[in-house]
Amino acid sequence: MLIVLLGLATQVAAYPKYLLQVPNSGKIPGVKAAGHINYTNGGGPRGPFGLAFSAAGHLWTVDLCRADSDGDGATNGEELRDPCCTWNVNITSNATIASHPGLADNFTAADLTSLKCQDGSVANVTTTAAPTTPKPSASSSVGLALVAIAVAVGLQQN
Repeated sequence: MLIVLLGLATQVAAYPKYLLQVPNSGKIPGVKAAGHINYTNGGGPRGPFGLAFSAAGHLWTVDLCRADSDGDGATNGEELRDPCCTWNVNITSNATIASHPGLADNFTAADLTSLKCQDGSVANVTTTAAPTTPKPSASSSVGLALVAIAVAVGLQQN
């Protein structure tokens, strides 16, 4: 049981690292983990965007940006408000909302046109990884608390 709880704590603590690697991924309404099928809470099997992100080495690349992981007609970059594929980990976006790159939307032709890169250029994206030491979040603290409880229960049983 302790091993299972430790595994869960590791998965929960890893999420903030990936959030920093994808533009505006924290601005998708109702989505905590765009890379998972269970996108509202995260964890479990990866969805189409999560598989593509993993294949890209967990980095935001031009190829990942230009791809349409969910097949809805908008590229991942367009859905995450990086239509020109210029974002990198050192850029703070002023986008206020993004759409899910792994869950097909019903975009109209006008919607798709409005999402396109306005200057027509696509720049190379810096693929330097973000720092790998995430700040503890409430969810990782809960995971660590569960581990501490499991250890305490195990010690009492011995």
